Amino acid sequence: MAEISFADGMKESQRRWLIANGHVPGWYEDRWPWVLTEQEKSRNLYRPEWWSFIQGREHRWARSLQSSQCFAVNIFAPLCLNGAVARTVLKELAPALGILDDDEVVVSFEATPDGTTNWLGESGRQPTQVDVLFEARRNGKPHGWLPVEVKFTETEPGSCRGARGQDKKGVGNPTPEKCMALPAILENPAAMCFMVVAEGRHYWDLMRSGPHPFDFSALADSPCPFRHGLYQIMRNHVLGMALVANRGGEWSRVGLCFHAGNEAVRQLPDSVGGLVDLVSAFDLMVPASHVVELDPASVVATVAARCPEWSEWAEWVAGRYSLESTDVPAVAPVPPRENSLPEVVETAVELIGERSHSFLADPPKPSGFWERLKQGFRDAVAVPAPLVSVAVAGKEFPSDYSDLGLEPFCRMHGYLLLLGFEKTRTTFALFWRGKLLHDIRWPDPAGKPLTDRVSLLAHLYSDAVEDDWRIDDDEAVVLHALARALMINESEAGLARRGVMFELMVRMLDDRQVADDEKARLARLMNALSITDSERRMAAQAAFLVAVGGLASGGTARSADLAATERLAADLGVDSEESRETLARIRTIAFANDLSEGRVPVVESPSVTLKRGEIAHLQVPVSVIQQKTKTVTRRGYIGTRVKIGGLPIYLGASQPFQTTSEVIMPVGNGQLVMTSQRIVLIGTKLDYSIKLDAVLHVGEFSNAIQLHHEGRYGGRIYKMDEPRRAFLLLKHLLQQSRP
Repeated sequence: MAEISFADGMKESQRRWLIANGHVPGWYEDRWPWVLTEQEKSRNLYRPEWWSFIQGREHRWARSLQSSQCFAVNIFAPLCLNGAVARTVLKELAPALGILDDDEVVVSFEATPDGTTNWLGESGRQPTQVDVLFEARRNGKPHGWLPVEVKFTETEPGSCRGARGQDKKGVGNPTPEKCMALPAILENPAAMCFMVVAEGRHYWDLMRSGPHPFDFSALADSPCPFRHGLYQIMRNHVLGMALVANRGGEWSRVGLCFHAGNEAVRQLPDSVGGLVDLVSAFDLMVPASHVVELDPASVVATVAARCPEWSEWAEWVAGRYSLESTDVPAVAPVPPRENSLPEVVETAVELIGERSHSFLADPPKPSGFWERLKQGFRDAVAVPAPLVSVAVAGKEFPSDYSDLGLEPFCRMHGYLLLLGFEKTRTTFALFWRGKLLHDIRWPDPAGKPLTDRVSLLAHLYSDAVEDDWRIDDDEAVVLHALARALMINESEAGLARRGVMFELMVRMLDDRQVADDEKARLARLMNALSITDSERRMAAQAAFLVAVGGLASGGTARSADLAATERLAADLGVDSEESRETLARIRTIAFANDLSEGRVPVVESPSVTLKRGEIAHLQVPVSVIQQKTKTVTRRGYIGTRVKIGGLPIYLGASQPFQTTSEVIMPVGNGQLVMTSQRIVLIGTKLDYSIKLDAVLHVGEFSNAIQLHHEGRYGGRIYKMDEPRRAFLLLKHLLQQSRP
């Protein structure tokens, strides 16, 4: 049995291959060194511009080197760019499809064809989204459909939520035992299948219709075959059948593209018709429409053989993903530099995180929160080799780890992490191939905080809540135990929980909307993480600014974007000064774009009587001010001043003199109306209109606009809310009114 999994080996081998071929470690997240940063995400693809194929439909871990989504783009992008290449690949690798030389083949990524939600009954949640969809066209009309599921390092294509049962909070299928009776499901899916009962899915109706319906005759008295790895493949298959029924065509097949070295993804946890091989089990149910397997290495080789211009791409893809190998990629562990604390902590955090993740998924049985934690880790750790005595930070450590009071905690890629626990201190020792690299103690002897502990706890909180947006009892045991082991105080734990709240809200708001089910998730999340209303508002404010930051800083916002952003702010209860400023910027950008595209606002019932053919475009309350020269006359005395008693007496003559100054004088208040022909002011003390062709210049201030025009009132300043909108509209009207 291999020491490391296919996923772990592939992740590390990719990191090393990419860095050896020009990648820079600084492009990756500090917390997850195999995940590219948001700014560098397009480097996960052979050509950065290929990110447009998945823009707006990215998977959660699209930036990870293990992303199956980017794996699919890197393999199939040349086929998407060139229909002739796609036709050649299908002809040579899937001859049973009967593709002809004159057929047109179109390839798309993350495809959800129009009508999918209605055909499949998927209006409640994420509709079926095909990794790679092939459409074959003959004589300009649809001829056949091949939805392809692509998996890289995953251990299964996708299982059914209905088979998981109900959690402790009451979410999920309350009667998962119904999934164990296929004959009863086939007889009455509306009563027996959770996905039909709870969400109205049409899968069973589609499976039993069409030119090649599913055949369940070999599965008598069996459980539902789609409880585990066959579920997503079934969804793709019925989508293909729905496409033929609704769009036309002669055939539909379902395709799979798996890395040859990933054997786990093909193995079902329970047999279907006595078969545990995923492809064989699915073929058993669709004997007239077998699965089409597209081996990624064969796809790349076929493209390279027919199109020499893609030779560099073929070499890059084969090297990065080890396409020619069916073994777990060899990984030669490289230790961090001795006494380099950041690298040591990074490695240790990765070790704890990976081991803790499996512990959360399958907690051990013994009671007692700390004993349960230690037992869970100890079960997965072999007895370490004797340790070499080395000096670390000037201190000599003995060769036997037991003399240090340390216990083995977890191991990976040649690294061994040992922890020692005392009443007031936790000791953390990292070894590589028996050599001690560093010891870390909490509290730190120098009093320095180790913020990686908080990041680690936040990572584990995220793992615990992301599946059902709750922290169950077993998960709480682990989290409290690790917080105690890492000597994290309540203030630090609160920081970790707030960080998780923010991170998950950012993910939720990637579409800039909050659905009803997401509001319910947020409520559960607040309860799970003990988040106060004040903390939720802070997280919502920060997540809102992240979600709409691109609209506020770019120039692409339109009226629909503004409306969605305002709804989002209302749903989140966001009303800070910064959010109001952000909304104002988006409102201005959307208004400017609407004007440039000819969408000018119209006021239906303005306060003024319009002339024939005149249209009112804006009415806004204003305060009118103007700049005036003020002259003051004073008298000055020439002579001598004496006092008689307490009174000053001037002996001599007096002479007047004047002083002038520029002052801002209020004129009055009123309604400013902008029309297609003039600017009208209606107020209690002032009423006048200005023809557009008389306007000489428009000035803009932070809270007002100034109109310079021919006539008596030129140069007056009009204070108002959102003067930028009025300024842009007036400039547009002036431009339209003049040839």
